[in-house]
Amino acid sequence: MPRLLALCAITALLLVGCTESRPGALGGITATVFLTPGGTALTLTPDGTPAVGAEVRVENLGIRALTDAGGHAALTFVPTGAQTVFISYPGVQSLAVPVTVAPGLTPLTAPPVAVTRRWTVLIFMNGNNDLEPNGVDNMNQLETAPDSEAVTTTVQFARSPLFDTTNGNWTGARRFKIEHDADPQAIDSPVIEDLGDVDMGQPATLRTFIAWGAARYPAQHYLLVIWNHGSGWKSRASAGALTRGVSFDDVHNSFISTQQLPAALTAGVPLDVTAFDASLMQMLEIAYEMRAACPFIVGSEESPPASGYPYDRIQRDLVAAPTMAPRDAATMMARETLAAYGAGTDITQSVLETDRLDALAGALDTLAGALLPHAAPDAAALAVARDTTEHYAQLEYKDLADYATHAASALSGDPAVQAAATGVTTAVTQATVAEFHGALHPHSHGVSIYLPTPSTYPAFAANYATLDLTQRTRWATFLGAQIE
Repeated sequence: MPRLLALCAITALLLVGCTESRPGALGGITATVFLTPGGTALTLTPDGTPAVGAEVRVENLGIRALTDAGGHAALTFVPTGAQTVFISYPGVQSLAVPVTVAPGLTPLTAPPVAVTRRWTVLIFMNGNNDLEPNGVDNMNQLETAPDSEAVTTTVQFARSPLFDTTNGNWTGARRFKIEHDADPQAIDSPVIEDLGDVDMGQPATLRTFIAWGAARYPAQHYLLVIWNHGSGWKSRASAGALTRGVSFDDVHNSFISTQQLPAALTAGVPLDVTAFDASLMQMLEIAYEMRAACPFIVGSEESPPASGYPYDRIQRDLVAAPTMAPRDAATMMARETLAAYGAGTDITQSVLETDRLDALAGALDTLAGALLPHAAPDAAALAVARDTTEHYAQLEYKDLADYATHAASALSGDPAVQAAATGVTTAVTQATVAEFHGALHPHSHGVSIYLPTPSTYPAFAANYATLDLTQRTRWATFLGAQIE
């Protein structure tokens, strides 16, 4: 990755409470950051031109701006006192610049600090439920990897009072910085913060952890793991059945729904990879909802074992090769998971590229439109296609590409269905960076879709209608048109 040019020449000026400001700056208490090596605009780009659209933000304050055509940025309402300004731009190494903000012109005299850490791994480990013992095991797995200046892993681990009494039997939530130790039973990593009682089923709790982790351990790349129970797109309680979104907190009787994921992930941190160590989360409905949050999503179509990701393998691989790109890191996680559990299992893992999801949603819409005229006259054939498609622990979660293939076979006389089905399978292939599955799921292709029977759909239809994918496509219309 290219380094920032002219690091030693960078200075910055902050104007606080000024009466004159650059065009576009808000009035009142403001701070204007000039990024100026040698009196010119800051050169962040590898080709030596001023960076347009570089992000400039103040640590912990949620104050951010993008650089203009001259390489400048205006940050408003920055309090006086010690602050840290982060500057980042795609393809170059980020900066963390300490500065003391005072009224008037405040020159930045401290030398800029280049962010050399390659990866910060953020694990949101909600053990406020029956998975608590597995959380303890996963923490010990993480500690088997060597320490590295290039990779920092921090875990917000919440423990239940009910399921595990080891390691001091503490409860509440703590933030750890993972460090190597040789004891497979004891969590010896240092506690950075003891948060006390925390509701891990709230979007704000996840958002706060992401922002805290990135501010404390700035890096070139960020990998977020959401660790807990999951149950696809559904909310916790639907039609009287106990189901889950993700991050289900039994202590506080809460969870993060699919619709809340975008807000939970909007922490001002440029996440590169989000991985779900939770059941049934690699659904198009979920990925589409969070398509703007990060470039790559790792997850499982199936319900994985309670022991979760093989954190020892994943941590060791990342530490051994910290220069790996986000796409490669995501692929490594999926690959190592199947390798750890074995080819003869029901393990499914895939990596989705979110930039490709709009095209996939468009292909799904076309397929739904082609199927609608057949919903009644060919109901029996479509029911067979639905019921013979690769499914998972929740029977109505079907592999999308496999369903498209079955639907095309069921309606082989309709060229529009054939073309639409091919469009879906092609779009799935293009959106799937990597896909791994065990022998018990031979027809998995990396992303599932909600495909219920007509008798079960009405209980979920209203909630399903609130999803972005549902509003973007005719898929829900087709589900409602099924009669058999």
